[in-house]
Amino acid sequence: MPSTLRDIDDSRKDRVPRFVAYTCGRDAELAHIPRALEAKVFLETFGNTKNDLDREYSPYEARSFFLFVYDHADSRAAAMARIIIPNAVTNLQTKTTDDIESLWGLRGTDIALGGRFLKDENYWDVATLAVDRTYKGPGRAGIVSLAIYNTIMTSAMHCGVDVVIAILDEVAYRTSKWQYHEPFKPLDTLSALPYMGSSSSLPVYCEFSAVKARLEMQKPDIAKMLFTTKDIGDAIQHVDLEEVRLLHKDLAARNRHVIDIGLEDQTTQTHESYHGATRTVEP
Repeated sequence: MPSTLRDIDDSRKDRVPRFVAYTCGRDAELAHIPRALEAKVFLETFGNTKNDLDREYSPYEARSFFLFVYDHADSRAAAMARIIIPNAVTNLQTKTTDDIESLWGLRGTDIALGGRFLKDENYWDVATLAVDRTYKGPGRAGIVSLAIYNTIMTSAMHCGVDVVIAILDEVAYRTSKWQYHEPFKPLDTLSALPYMGSSSSLPVYCEFSAVKARLEMQKPDIAKMLFTTKDIGDAIQHVDLEEVRLLHKDLAARNRHVIDIGLEDQTTQTHESYHGATRTVEP
């Protein structure tokens, strides 16, 4: 994988499809690319500053990494997702579980999905999901949205993760229902509330194996695009799944090591949410 923006633009520009999916750790040189798109979209959409985002997500940085889609034709990030893995001991203490506790009043240990407790599941928290407004016009939003959803889903499944959770603005939630035939379901029948700049947001989860099986029966064409581990046509180059697996493996190992030596980050236990920001912006 290229390590700098120069490598992406100059070395690969003429030899790859227009859209290429990448992954990187929080400290990687490439991390400024998804971070910049995250900050740009949230500032444009909700007026959130970089300081606002830092305050919201810095308590989870040690357990975070990025997935993003880069437009090689225009030399810009098109979409991104910030992924947080749970605390190694509690299997909770992500941005979403902490906010469900503080805002919805439901203890993390009691959060359920489909009759099972979240704390017993292997899951990721999609803490932010953003698509540049440039790609929200006719004929462009679909392919970029597909690329980032496919990247999240196939990356998680390749790492042995079958569930993601998130807090979605209801507009994004309805859009996903329309585009991909209801991949998300409400967590524990929680209702929508005003949340961090959104007038109405909903805690949700997606169980990939169940969604894949249902779509293969009902909408096989959508299932094929969402869950393919190959390039999508001539326009989208799939993320390197083995690179994601190794990054996730290293992050999980460091997470366990920090707990083992007694240096677990206590900030998530005292973190106060900033309600002038938002979590997810999606077409």
